Amino acid sequence: MSTSSGNSGQGPTFMPSAVNAPVPSNPHNKPDDGLAKLKKDFMRQFPKETSKYRFQGLENARRTYLHERDLFNDDTTASRSEFIIFTCVHPEILEQIPENDTLPISSYEKPLHILVLKMLSEPHEIVGGQFEDLMAIKSAGMGVHNELVSRGGAGVTSSRRTKQPDCSYRPIHPPGTRTTQWPTLVVEVGYSESAAKLEADATWWLNDSSVNNGVQIAVTISIKQNKREIIFRKYERVHRSTRKQPDRMVPTIVQQITLSKPTDDAPVRLSSSPFVLSFEKVLLRDPAAGEGDISFSENDLRTFADKVWPGN
Repeated sequence: MSTSSGNSGQGPTFMPSAVNAPVPSNPHNKPDDGLAKLKKDFMRQFPKETSKYRFQGLENARRTYLHERDLFNDDTTASRSEFIIFTCVHPEILEQIPENDTLPISSYEKPLHILVLKMLSEPHEIVGGQFEDLMAIKSAGMGVHNELVSRGGAGVTSSRRTKQPDCSYRPIHPPGTRTTQWPTLVVEVGYSESAAKLEADATWWLNDSSVNNGVQIAVTISIKQNKREIIFRKYERVHRSTRKQPDRMVPTIVQQITLSKPTDDAPVRLSSSPFVLSFEKVLLRDPAAGEGDISFSENDLRTFADKVWPGN
């Protein structure tokens, strides 16, 4: 495998695996210039430090992932990207990957034949786990925990992409003929260097599921290790009409909260609180007596920063 120029001399020098699917020169018969623009726009989402490899088999990809994970975990400057990109990955390869495989797949772009891995760090897992814990507490407190399905990182496949969130939820029995393919709430956790990728992911979740009235809320949680900040953003589809598109809906940040903890022993500062998730959008019904919006209080939010940067 060969790495991108940003990682030359650091990448592994593995022999290609025997598992190597053919790569069509022009998948789906799309114009080359159209694919080139699509690829350029897609790559722009990632930090420039992101390692890129040409796919040369699953075993090779697994070894490459382990190598990149070690570099990522040993990095003390928070300058390495949490993503790994493999190009020239035929769709049939995905069918060969077991569900419990060690490869932490983030997404697969069908038109581009690009596979994206996302390396998981302790802060990433702490934040994702804390969100799930609070969701469990809040839903149980209202007595709706048996109505809400926690899908975790279960993936969704659309016409152009297969994508795994960090956390996701939907009602156990969606109303009417609504499909269970899409969650109503998704959460994406990442580092601040990946802010463009987080925004692109939130936009994709809301736009690609809109035809099925799927994802209602996309939450991104950005961890700034160097600044010791955590930024919560809530995206929803908001009406932004134009003359040509009077019913136009656009993914928009409708709430943002920044947590900061300058030192381990410093108190957590918040730009505002609480962080609120609409009951109707998550459960797809009106709240009954004793029920209401899912609200993360000031103390709830402080626990995220306190667990990522614990005091002495």
